[in-house]
Amino acid sequence: INANNCRTSSHTHFSSTKEAAQLATMGRSGGGNTKVMAANAKKAEAQAAKDAQKAKEQEKKDAAAWAVGSNQRGASKAQAAADKQAEKMRRDAEKKALEAEEDAAASKVMKPKKKKKR
Repeated sequence: INANNCRTSSHTHFSSTKEAAQLATMGRSGGGNTKVMAANAKKAEAQAAKDAQKAKEQEKKDAAAWAVGSNQRGASKAQAAADKQAEKMRRDAEKKALEAEEDAAASKVMKPKKKKKR
């Protein structure tokens, strides 16, 4: 039997593998085989979860590799110094605001008038 001669062969010849795959998943009613479709969806979902986990692990490895040559101790010291400076500025601003409030309250208090010398 010649494979190119479809008329004499007893099997069906498909022009593409896509057509063969579509027909293989079809049930007797002509619709999709729901069990196969559900299994394929479940497989795809599991594969997506695995891919996400692998990507997360790879990202962690990349971050560790980038951290090898970095000056982490110096960076943490610089961050601590910046935080300390910001806290000092905040306290100074708070103190100035409190002093201004006290001065405003004190300015309303009447001072006794000085007596003139004759």
